[in-house]
Amino acid sequence: MAGGAAGGVGGADEDVVLMDNYRKEIFAEQLPLVDRFARHLLHHRIIKSQLADHPRSLFWSETCDAHLLQASIYWCMVFGSHGPNRTHLRHLAVDRADELQASFRARVLAALGIDEAEWRSYWAEMRSFRDRYAAHREPGFNQPVPRFDRALEAAFVYEEWIRDVIRPDVVDGPALTQLFTEWEQSVTAEVAAVSASTGQGGGAMKETDTESLWRVENAIGAGFRNIEGMLSFAAIGYLIWGMTGAAAGILAGGVLVECWQWAIDARHDRERQRRDERG
Repeated sequence: MAGGAAGGVGGADEDVVLMDNYRKEIFAEQLPLVDRFARHLLHHRIIKSQLADHPRSLFWSETCDAHLLQASIYWCMVFGSHGPNRTHLRHLAVDRADELQASFRARVLAALGIDEAEWRSYWAEMRSFRDRYAAHREPGFNQPVPRFDRALEAAFVYEEWIRDVIRPDVVDGPALTQLFTEWEQSVTAEVAAVSASTGQGGGAMKETDTESLWRVENAIGAGFRNIEGMLSFAAIGYLIWGMTGAAAGILAGGVLVECWQWAIDARHDRERQRRDERG
């Protein structure tokens, strides 16, 4: 940001509120949060598009999910509930916060072509996803993941709107819409390069590679869990040995080992099924 202290806000749009001043320390946090939301959403979408046909890599599928969860958290830091969020857009105003928020909402409604009731419904959906699943976890939460198209458009609107609000101060650098296009090109190239290096000629990650990654990731985690479980079963077998004699202890130990192996195989089958369903 450059320029002097903000005085009265002019601008061509009548819905821009006139501000005597604004909290620069809040603005310094708000704008990067909006940018981070857009980047995380973009990363989620690009990774998802690359892995759409081959979702068997635990690492990449969880990375994809993590970007979406983080995007929802960042969005709500600026556009969610203003009470707990010091970086909420209304806290930009020293006073007349209601007018400031109404100004932004009018711009968003015009950009999205919806009424206030529809916006409030969408806002509640985004906040619920953040509060009950992304930032916290409510047992049994099963609501559909919100569509983030409107959230992204609200971010674009904010970045354009805020340039009018803080006049005569200015925001250095290009608009978020332009940055988003540039990020999309660069990140797509990066992900495609990774896909090409793990595949056989580029494009989406090959199934053989993702299957291999999936097996390695599960083998590492399962290996530690198997050792712990085998030791537990060995201890039980030893206890039975001491109580009933060697033959019964050996027989019991063998049965327990078979049960443990069956449990591990069943868990792997469930994980594979979940990944297939998510695809």
